[in-house]
Amino acid sequence: MDLIIETADTVRWDWGGGEHNVVSGRPGFPDGHFDSGDPNSDLNTVFEVHFTPGFLDDRRVPANVYPYFCEVGGELGRVAVSSPPCAMVDFNHDGDVDLADFAEFQQAFGPP
Repeated sequence: MDLIIETADTVRWDWGGGEHNVVSGRPGFPDGHFDSGDPNSDLNTVFEVHFTPGFLDDRRVPANVYPYFCEVGGELGRVAVSSPPCAMVDFNHDGDVDLADFAEFQQAFGPP
């Protein structure tokens, strides 16, 4: 499932049945930005990530798009965190606005 949220929003995953977990990154390539722990089937399980400015600064990814997956079922999703307009052009957060930012944008969202 893909989500578009605002900076400082919280994303909440609720277990609805079956064995699940939430791991940031891609299957086989977790990136360590967030992890709900070992898969479990407890229907009372809730996992939240608060995408604060500090979280975003400490865990930078291209265009603020955080992929995630379930280790059991392989379900995939992405959380895209929108930024203030002045910050959106420097996608790779290197302090320069150049073609490298466009490449980061294309990697995250595909070609225009």
